[in-house]
Amino acid sequence: MTRAVGRLAEVYQACGGGGALAPSELESTLRRAVDRAIRTWPSFGLAPDAFVAYLAPRATDATRLDSVHVEDLYLACACVHGVASAVAELERRYLADVTSFVAPIDARAGLAEEVRQHVSEKLLVAAPGTAPGLSSYSGRGPLGAFIRVAIVRTTRYLLRGERAEHARRRWIRVGDRARDPELSHLKTRYVREFEEALEKVLADLDADTRTILRMRFVDGMRPLAIAKLFGVDKSTVTRWIARARDEIVHETRRRLADRLGLSPSDVASVIALVQSRVDMSICRHLETKSADRGR
Repeated sequence: MTRAVGRLAEVYQACGGGGALAPSELESTLRRAVDRAIRTWPSFGLAPDAFVAYLAPRATDATRLDSVHVEDLYLACACVHGVASAVAELERRYLADVTSFVAPIDARAGLAEEVRQHVSEKLLVAAPGTAPGLSSYSGRGPLGAFIRVAIVRTTRYLLRGERAEHARRRWIRVGDRARDPELSHLKTRYVREFEEALEKVLADLDADTRTILRMRFVDGMRPLAIAKLFGVDKSTVTRWIARARDEIVHETRRRLADRLGLSPSDVASVIALVQSRVDMSICRHLETKSADRGR
């Protein structure tokens, strides 16, 4: 750490970092963060300037650096920069055994290893014109939690085709056996309009709500696991999900009724249609968006 005073602060600010700190205080804050990281991973040999440049766009408020997992971010930064010892440490520490996360979803032989290979490639290998998936880790939570979510999402993605086909067959069977002729009629008549209205509602969700719904409906995470990632209690997450679902149903129903000019009786039937399909449609929509990002 022989850089001139102010050098790290200069790099931090040039790369998008800020915060209400005097220049000398900013420099000392960044030096403490870098020292914490290097003490944890002394063998990586990553230059302080390189790490601060990587840190800045992911932790833009220097006054909150104490809450950032800088040691984990330093490991991620070294992996993204191709430091072999860092990649080996990531594989050993987080990817050597993914069975405990895959098996509760599907325990079939060979799936855990397939997931491990997919996650390792996604996190560490950059597709043309993109950055490695690990570069999206911001340091706001533990790296282990970030990778666990990637493992669960990858498992769900690999099983997605099978589950989607099962859901389609189930929906067809339910529709064919519908006891309510009016609901069956509306399903046939308005299903395309319903899907379009719901997709627009889901697309308008804020990023946090979309993330929570994806964790719950796509990744199959329990509210308690989501609560730990967000630093809240389980009941808070349960309320978030229930409120989001209610708002999705309400807004979808409103848009559909406005668009089609439905009568009060038809609106009542559309409510049943929306409520009966919303969870499956949320899952399908968010899965599709995740798959699009993964290409």
